[in-house]
Amino acid sequence: LAPGASYQFEQLADATIGSQQVEVARSMVQEIDGKVRIAHDLLSACAAHVEGETFDQGGIQAWLERQDHLLPSFSEGLQVTDAQHRVIASLGPFEQERLEKADYAFPLTEANRLVSLPFESLSTPNQPAVAQTVPIQAKGHVWGYLSGAFDLFGPRYLGSYSGRQLRQEGYFSLTAP
Repeated sequence: LAPGASYQFEQLADATIGSQQVEVARSMVQEIDGKVRIAHDLLSACAAHVEGETFDQGGIQAWLERQDHLLPSFSEGLQVTDAQHRVIASLGPFEQERLEKADYAFPLTEANRLVSLPFESLSTPNQPAVAQTVPIQAKGHVWGYLSGAFDLFGPRYLGSYSGRQLRQEGYFSLTAP
């Protein structure tokens, strides 16, 4: 009788621990998703303010430089591309990379997702970064795109989780699709 009761107790304990881990992971995912959505909403609101204005290339760079309040959320920098996705203005760490490599641009975000696939961070080499892209509308059509990118392990996103463990031996992992 004792081995049977012990086995049932172990099964129940494992199920309880498993459900607790799922709840911890779920709350973390919701928190991170919320941070990503807030960053996306910041970009969208910024892009919406452009509607109705007309810019030449120098004017776009000047406008982007006035958006430096976005840099705390987008540690990799910001870029504006035209409708053909050619970079026409940039700000932050990305700007230097673009000046050194004329064709360098953030990876595009697919239409059905908020963020791009991970790429190597410019501000922290060997760390993953992602970009978000929103359209800039003018007179009912898309004339360009505003993109912002951030280091996933930066303090605003996953930085607070980098040293955390689940109990004694558990850990968190982040995987790309």
